[in-house]
Amino acid sequence: MSLRKSPQLTPKRSRELAFRPRCQRLKELSNFRKGDYPLGKVYGNAPYSALRHFVRSVVPLSKRASCLLAVFMDQEFTAYFDESETQSVFKAGAVKTLPRENRAVIIAGFLATAEQWERLEENWECIFEQYAFPRGTFFHMVEFAQSVGAFEVFRGNTEERQRFLSQLIGLLQVRVRRSIARALRLKDYDDLDAGLALREKASPYTFCALAAIEQATKWAKGYGGELKVVFEYGFPDAGQLLELCRHDKFPIPSFEPKEKWRALQAADMVAWESQKMWKKVLKQEARPVRESMKAIRRIRNDWADYTPENLLASAQHLGCEPRSTFREPCPRG
Repeated sequence: MSLRKSPQLTPKRSRELAFRPRCQRLKELSNFRKGDYPLGKVYGNAPYSALRHFVRSVVPLSKRASCLLAVFMDQEFTAYFDESETQSVFKAGAVKTLPRENRAVIIAGFLATAEQWERLEENWECIFEQYAFPRGTFFHMVEFAQSVGAFEVFRGNTEERQRFLSQLIGLLQVRVRRSIARALRLKDYDDLDAGLALREKASPYTFCALAAIEQATKWAKGYGGELKVVFEYGFPDAGQLLELCRHDKFPIPSFEPKEKWRALQAADMVAWESQKMWKKVLKQEARPVRESMKAIRRIRNDWADYTPENLLASAQHLGCEPRSTFREPCPRG
């Protein structure tokens, strides 16, 4: 059954749902927007603070008061990303693992000001409270899609389940500034890796993450802002990513547990929806694009995939050597 086109998908209706007066925390949040901060007042456009930006990006809202930082600025941008891969499909009543040449890896997420991320966390919790979920319930798209775990309450109640998802997507349409995603076909990667020492320099996930960070950085600089980047803790080949970000002078990402961050859970949603769409692109599924994905696509986005040509250009930029001349680095010690 397709996702019902309900009024919750429009930004106007999302604001009404997100700011319900019965949620006391939104009343508290409105005091922040008026400048009535618990730790003092800040007026005007104060100078940028890297420390404050870092705290707002990686310290959970519930613990932030102890940091003695309560300044809100629009030029502080934070991008949250998650990874996904088209590993398997469901066919003929069974899960079928896809061969590597039919797979793609995806990095996807959202970018917004640090202030909007704070508001999204509060609004996100209010939507969960409307459905009687305990505060702090972890949203994992795989569990939600199968109505298991905390979301077993939606089993057999498709209409309520779709309404819940449409409210979360509507909230994202209001709060985030942009969605960024990069994808890479593993066949293209393996073909190039046969001639160049590619995997020794950057994995498919690292290539996609670098491209996503580069685009997010360009976007933030276009608005005269500073950018922080956050990935889920446990990101594949995190060491490679950190090294190459330093090499290209990109923002150094931090890695945080998804369970504590609603922004990372939102990135999990778009990464999961993206891999479902890529299964259709790779002709592994004949299903139409999900209505939820169509709703996410209404957010201003910058989604792209590596072609063999720009993958080669990126490999050359990273200094990948031909395998005929490449030598493994000597082990230390």
